[in-house]
Amino acid sequence: MVDLLSAISVYLVFLTFLFNSIEKEIQKSLDLIKPEKEQQKKLKQYKKEVREILFIKSLPISIIYIVSFYVLLPITINILKESSFNIIDFDVLNTFFLFIEVGLFGLSLYAISKTYKLCMKLYK
Repeated sequence: MVDLLSAISVYLVFLTFLFNSIEKEIQKSLDLIKPEKEQQKKLKQYKKEVREILFIKSLPISIIYIVSFYVLLPITINILKESSFNIIDFDVLNTFFLFIEVGLFGLSLYAISKTYKLCMKLYK
């Protein structure tokens, strides 16, 4: 279990760093003001930029977080089935693993919400 947690920790550091660098570009794209319909060239460029951010950056990172959450879900369910709730005497590794899974769920929701906002900005 310790080796698994070490590998997951390195993987999550990489994902978090990747998402942090991508999130800045996503937010910049969300902050763009949509040009008027009369400005065809600017509108076309705007849609192209938002589409690129959506399909090349936002959607893939959302899928990566969802898949990571899904892959670790069976282990988390087994830990929850086999463990009992005890405030004083608990297994640190299992508890840490549960926190990782909850964190992945939260990051998945955050990435999905950014992807949804980009979709709404593009197709609105």
